[in-house]
Amino acid sequence: MNLEHVSVENTAYHPDHLPPEPDKSIAFPPKETRSSSEIARILRALSDKGLFGQDYVREYLHDLNCRNCRPNTIRANGSAIVLFLSFLKVTGRKHLETLTRDDVGAFIEHEQDRGLSPSAVSTRLRLLYAFFGFLMERDVIHPDVLKRKMHIKVPDALPRAIDPEEIRQLLAVIKNPRDRAMILTLLRTGMRIGELLNTKLKDLNLEDKCIEIFEAQKNRIGRVVYLSDDACRALKKWLKLKNPQTEYLFSGGGS
Repeated sequence: MNLEHVSVENTAYHPDHLPPEPDKSIAFPPKETRSSSEIARILRALSDKGLFGQDYVREYLHDLNCRNCRPNTIRANGSAIVLFLSFLKVTGRKHLETLTRDDVGAFIEHEQDRGLSPSAVSTRLRLLYAFFGFLMERDVIHPDVLKRKMHIKVPDALPRAIDPEEIRQLLAVIKNPRDRAMILTLLRTGMRIGELLNTKLKDLNLEDKCIEIFEAQKNRIGRVVYLSDDACRALKKWLKLKNPQTEYLFSGGGS
């Protein structure tokens, strides 16, 4: 068959069979448009509040946009700057050129007094320091503002609890008695793996369902942790199998 004479209408790629054009009416606006809208909104807020430094802020936000920062990043930076400049206006400042390190400290205290969480204040301070760095590179503010940067101590986040169903699924696939005893002991007591591996048989009290830790790894302070019933059962099963010659509860190599 001469392929050069095959009719287009007889092929599987007839125009009537092509998928429909996507609906462009629901497309999101380009990121450039959203970034420009954010910049315009921030500059309008500066103007409405009668804040100084608008030219520097405009230049900084456009610099963020040129560096391809996301609209949310531009919004967060702009909001922090507006809050800071509003605070400076209340304190009597009239020019960014006169900014001092004490002004930054006073703003932190002000935000803390408003009841903001340490994490929120820390984030706001980080955004402001980025703006200050931009100003320092252009000789707008004194370099002392960025010397010995202030830091907010943020409390450690609590570990997320494992869902009981996930624990059940985990334990269901652990058949080795040693592994099962280790996992259950770690789960039920909150011990660190290093603490458990350093636990000796004499530290275990199955009658009182507890383990004595004479020197914790982190703070060098001893404590007692308590075992659940399932952890005790797993430990009893493991003790029947372990090497009686070793003094440690879980010695290496599965012995």
